[in-house]
Order: sequence, then C-alpha cells, then structure tokens
Amino acid sequence: MADKYSEATFGARTVGFGERPAVVVVDFQKGFTEPQYELGRSPYVHKAVEQTSKLLKAARAINVPVASCRVGWGSEKDIGYWKIACLHTGWLYGDPTTEMDERVYDPTYDFNFWKNAPSIFFGTPLMSFLIKQCVDTVIITGCNTSGCVRASIVDGFSYGYRVIVPEDCCGDVDIGPHQSNLTDCGRRYCDVMTSTEVLAYSAAFANPTTGGSVAEVTGLLATACNAPTARDVTNFKVDSETSAIFVNFTGNALLASGTYQDTLTITITIK
Repeated sequence: MADKYSEATFGARTVGFGERPAVVVVDFQKGFTEPQYELGRSPYVHKAVEQTSKLLKAARAINVPVASCRVGWGSEKDIGYWKIACLHTGWLYGDPTTEMDERVYDPTYDFNFWKNAPSIFFGTPLMSFLIKQCVDTVIITGCNTSGCVRASIVDGFSYGYRVIVPEDCCGDVDIGPHQSNLTDCGRRYCDVMTSTEVLAYSAAFANPTTGGSVAEVTGLLATACNAPTARDVTNFKVDSETSAIFVNFTGNALLASGTYQDTLTITITIK
C-alpha cells in the first residue's frame, strides 16, 4: 500500500543544518530519569540520557551553546490542568524531582531555567538566549518525546529555527509513542537522525575550513557510537558545492537499532 503522506509530499524536503547550532535539553531532571519516581522508570528515557550525555560532552568541547530546562511550580495554584496525577505532588520548586540529572547538566556551562508548560520555548527565556548566541539551528533532546519534546519541536519550527532531532537522545514512557511522534514530526517540521550524524556535523562545525581534524572526528564518533576507540576515520570532507559532509568511519558502531556495524558511512547536508 502506498504511503498517503508521501503521495501528499510530506517529508519530501530536508531542513538541514544552518551556521550556528545549539543543543536544547528538555526535562532531563531526576523526576524523569531516576526510577524511584513514577515518571522516572522508562528504560527508553534512561538510554536517551546516556546518549545525550555523550552528545553534550562533544558539544561543550567545541563551544556549542547548551540550554536546558526543568519543569516545576511554585504551588498548586500555578500548576496547569495536567492529567498526569503525580505531577501535582512533589514537583514544586526545590523538590528532589526538579533537580537536574548530573549526567546531562554542567552548571558551569549550560544555560538552565524553569518551565511550567510542555514546550521549552513557552514562557521561558530561551528565545533571548538563542538570539544572543546567534543560533539558527536547534538540536532538541529530552523527554517525553510525545509530550514536551514534540511541543518544543513545534515551537522551535514556529519560531523559524532549523530543528534537528537526534532520535536516540529522546525518550518516552513507551517506544510506540516515541517512534510515531518522531515519524510524524520528521515529515513536517524537523530532520530526525542519530546522534552519530549530529556529532559528525558538529565536528565540521568546529573546523568548517577543513571539516575537522581526524583526531576530532575520531573522538566524537567513537563517543557517539559507544566504541572505546575509533580505528579509522577516512574521507572526512565537506563538499563546497553541495554542502554535504562525507564520513567513512571504521569501528564497532552501535546503531540506534541496537545492532553493530563495522563500517559506517554518514552523509549530512548543511544548508
């Protein structure tokens, strides 16, 4: 059966990266990432935290801006009409659930702030930060994919940013809503890819003239692919005419599907 969305030209174009990216981290706070809390028990979110930690380590190393948020409220009076019951108890400012997960938060580097609605953009200082940093591309990570991440994707798109979503850096309570929402957003508002592909672009961003040194690319891709070391990175270049990055990576690459691939070739388009 033909894909009705494809027939209607959904997903026919790519967004591409711009000239100045930032990584945006949605709600990776302990209430969502630690299993003693009702909303913190998803293995899909736990895996996303691990992958996002690697992405952020590389981003900070090349001075890519990082903005993160935590959700919380001052009292029951200002909590929205959430249908998630546990949010109405123990999610006030200063409660343990609102502490950031140390694996993805560097208080000496990251711009961190509170939000009280689904989108990281709504009613927060994020826009002022991104404008000051001259950002044109937001790389959105976090949880939950079907809720706050999706709302943030839509708002980022609505504000005119290029939106990139590394799917292995986002998580949800269950895998189905994660996949279906990223599929839908990917044919409308954003480019969905792996953190490995995002890191390959980041290496080029670090040194746009040469496409990044072999040492830079080796370290970034080894980190992204869960490989202790990358044995070889070859043919890493940026085509000035097509603005495509080509990477041939040899290593034990752990793909998002959970399978290993010894040789991984990545092509990314920068617009």
